[in-house]
Amino acid sequence: MSPHAEAFRYDILVLGIGNLVWGDDGFGVHAVRELVRRFDVPGTVELMDGGSQGLYLLPHVQASRRLLLLDAVDCGAGPGELVVLTDAEVPRFMGAHKVSMHQSGFQEVLSAAELLGETPESMTLVGGAELAIHQFRMAFQRRGSGRHAWMILTMRWMPCVN
Repeated sequence: MSPHAEAFRYDILVLGIGNLVWGDDGFGVHAVRELVRRFDVPGTVELMDGGSQGLYLLPHVQASRRLLLLDAVDCGAGPGELVVLTDAEVPRFMGAHKVSMHQSGFQEVLSAAELLGETPESMTLVGGAELAIHQFRMAFQRRGSGRHAWMILTMRWMPCVN
């Protein structure tokens, strides 16, 4: 692991990416903010608003043992629907489909981490179909996006956390 990545050591990184200015693309950022607002997370979990930082997120991804990625997706799901992909499905699906408004940036992050041999042990993408900002909170509450992300985090990963 690179010395820079070592400085950011995370057992679990919940990374929300998105661009709030674009309105329909802020699912990941809004979801992380809701998780921060609603839940007390253990010290082994880092909740991060990654915005649209692209390759600047590489050290954080490199330094994560587990990555839960929250992002807006465009893959035919209805507004407010959630898509969940795990492990090898995440980079494969991102490479095969235009999944995210940040795909080029985040696909590059995953590719760079793989080339450097510093990928997370496990990855999960919770993708929310794009919504306008004013629709987000209502859909988040109705569809349970925060609860869904938290269930994945606790059921899939928390038993493994020492």
